[in-house]
Amino acid sequence: MARPTGTRRGYSGDEAKLLDLIGSIYDAALDPRELPQALARMARHCGALWMPLSAIPLGKGQGLCVQNADGIDPTILTLFFQHYNTPETNPSIPTLLRAPRGQVIRRERDFSDAYWERTDMFQDIYRPIGAYASLGVMLLRTEHYFVPFGMVRAKSRGAFTTRELALFERIIPHMQRAMQILLRLNALDGRQAADQALWDRLPFGVFILDDAGRILWGNRAGETIAAANDGLCVRGGVLLAGAADENAALHRLIGQAGQTGMGRGLDAGGALALARPSARRPLAVLVAPFAAARSEQLMPGRRPAVVVLVSDPETTPQPAPEILAQLYGLTAREAALVVLLLDGLDLRDAAERLGLAMNTVRTHLRAVFNKTGTRRQAELVSLLLRSVASLTPHDRPRTE
Repeated sequence: MARPTGTRRGYSGDEAKLLDLIGSIYDAALDPRELPQALARMARHCGALWMPLSAIPLGKGQGLCVQNADGIDPTILTLFFQHYNTPETNPSIPTLLRAPRGQVIRRERDFSDAYWERTDMFQDIYRPIGAYASLGVMLLRTEHYFVPFGMVRAKSRGAFTTRELALFERIIPHMQRAMQILLRLNALDGRQAADQALWDRLPFGVFILDDAGRILWGNRAGETIAAANDGLCVRGGVLLAGAADENAALHRLIGQAGQTGMGRGLDAGGALALARPSARRPLAVLVAPFAAARSEQLMPGRRPAVVVLVSDPETTPQPAPEILAQLYGLTAREAALVVLLLDGLDLRDAAERLGLAMNTVRTHLRAVFNKTGTRRQAELVSLLLRSVASLTPHDRPRTE
């Protein structure tokens, strides 16, 4: 979000610039793509050549590295964040870890010029870009991240001035708050992505609706079922059944469940079968109330109120053979046979598909029974459809 940089009414030029700078910091918290630009503006206002910002994981995990790269060789910045962004290689980080949050630490306080010039980081990073004076601050230390923020001065410009240091200190509280926001949103984005990946592995369709019956979200299987337009489709963001009487019944259940989901009713929803023009077996639909904690604040005016589950009896989950082999200790041939049985083939058809004699296939099946603790083919299929093996991606090609 671009912000005006002119003098604001009632503020001096420096105050107006500071307010605009603070505004750009919070904009960047909501859109991390704007962080480099915000850091570049800070660098100009504070007389800095470079302002490195990192969110360093305290355990395993993906970190965040941002910098203003104006006029600096990007390969040097890459080297810094790949090699000198840890306490083991960057002598400043242990000092920052010991310092109180928000306290500015000058390099000159802890390291003499002679010592500093002998460090690998000075030789690899500071000398090539013409940097010398530097200072840093620990913005945050959370359960998962340590967030240092630094300011590096070009050697030709000498030490930071009192005015530049004062401006940097005024920025720090806003950077702390902005990074709290950014990390929280990043965690929510990661959780949402993980949730969606899990929902997309389910073998049946899931639709989340608001109390008016409008679709807020659907998983991959649900979108596939609706796109087929065979008994159920989506029009104008609403689920529609193919037959008029079934559509009326579907929306009656959705309306009742929506009232309950919003805390204004007691109906528990219900189930119905939707006929299909293709003459395939009907779709099985379950409608239930959905009450998500704090969802009103997260999605004002469009609170999730209803969940609709849709099962296509013509579709059978097809576990990956390698997953079956890992779970039950099956050989490759045994796993391939199980996949064909789950797909509805009988033993004779499976033998033909695999190019094996019937006796060989029966031997493989007995071994599968042994390893899975089952005794009959129906028991085997039931076990596998209830196991995690059925949670495989739906874009996996089915056995023909």
